[in-house]
Amino acid sequence: MPWINIDDYSGSLTVMKNNVIRSTWTILSIALFFLFSCASTQQKQGERGDARFYHNWGDDHYRKGEYDRAISNYNKALEIDPRNDAVYLNRGNAYARKGQYDQAISDYGKALEIDPKKEAVYFFRGNANFNKKEYDQAISDYSKALEINPRHALVYFNRGVAHGKKGQYDQAISDYNKALEIDPKHFRACNNLAWIFATAKDPNFRDGKMAVEFASKACELSGWKEPNCLGTLAAAYARVGDFENAVKWQEKALEDPQFAKEAETQERLKFYKDRKPWPPD
Repeated sequence: MPWINIDDYSGSLTVMKNNVIRSTWTILSIALFFLFSCASTQQKQGERGDARFYHNWGDDHYRKGEYDRAISNYNKALEIDPRNDAVYLNRGNAYARKGQYDQAISDYGKALEIDPKKEAVYFFRGNANFNKKEYDQAISDYSKALEINPRHALVYFNRGVAHGKKGQYDQAISDYNKALEIDPKHFRACNNLAWIFATAKDPNFRDGKMAVEFASKACELSGWKEPNCLGTLAAAYARVGDFENAVKWQEKALEDPQFAKEAETQERLKFYKDRKPWPPD
């Protein structure tokens, strides 16, 4: 999602003019009013400028992964300008990066109180709820984001993942297909469709042929370098009974150290060598 920046603040003065100036006192009163108005406006402009400075500084720390320092600067920005939804959003993202999802959700809520039509805020709040395993709340947030922007492939993809976590395969498949309709090169949507067809807990959703088709496409789109896609292709081949290719691609995926760390990936390889799909029928 695009980073949200603060819009430049611009102030304006409305100068009231009298048609007839009858005395020196009237002239002086008008002059004093104008001067105080200018001073007040300049002060507000300065304060908003300071808020923008702290916000930008916070953004710099965020991009460097210095989330505590980012939060400190966002705090200062909000002390000056407590009605800035973008700062709440970015501070929420910093909290989320630290795994402090409750604080992140609180900040996203404050941003939405100020502007309830920000798609990005619903998206990120959905992510925070997803990480808390609050899948119903995540789905609700993703759905609200899609009401604002129904052409965002990543939101459909994330909602599909949340549906999949709940075993709602029909809805997950629909969301992944919608993501691919918007972005035909979305290899993660292809991969997750293949994973459902290869490994769904509900056997009614298993379809080895479709699994191989989507997994092959996911590998092609990701340049045959994404271990998760290679592992899904292995599961797909196992589902159609081609255990030679299942072992081949699982071993290829296991060349990635991070992928190999997961105990389940090693367990799946044993299944394939024993000529069994995963999970077993």
